[in-house]
Amino acid sequence: MSIATDLLKSNHIGIRDLKEHLSKLLKRNEPLVVTDRGTPVNVILPYSDMLELMDVLDELSDLETLRTIQEGRKAIKAGAQGIPVSKLFNKFYLYHDYKTGEIAKELGVSTRTVQRWLSGKATPSEEKLKQIRKLLNIKSKRK
Repeated sequence: MSIATDLLKSNHIGIRDLKEHLSKLLKRNEPLVVTDRGTPVNVILPYSDMLELMDVLDELSDLETLRTIQEGRKAIKAGAQGIPVSKLFNKFYLYHDYKTGEIAKELGVSTRTVQRWLSGKATPSEEKLKQIRKLLNIKSKRK
């Protein structure tokens, strides 16, 4: 999970330093681990990371999504091949003038989530896949 990795690599800052430099630190838009005498006591996450985290939690709490993921993994182990979401988006980008942020907004996810789908680091839920299919069909008719 990229958020966990980012958190492990993130800057640690003491409470006193946080108070003095809060505005500057928030503008960096990166995770911060707040410490009290060297012990982590809190985490500050950028808004987009929080949206991504909530999206992941929603997917994990949806039994239908979890079943779909299990079925997909079994199918892949059995030799089935699908079309990676990244290839769908890449074809879409070739023919249309839309940016990742616009697609993320249309799908109700963070830009980072779409970037993770594109890189293959994450896979959209079945519901999001339906939205992507619909978006691709609607957008392709607009041009």
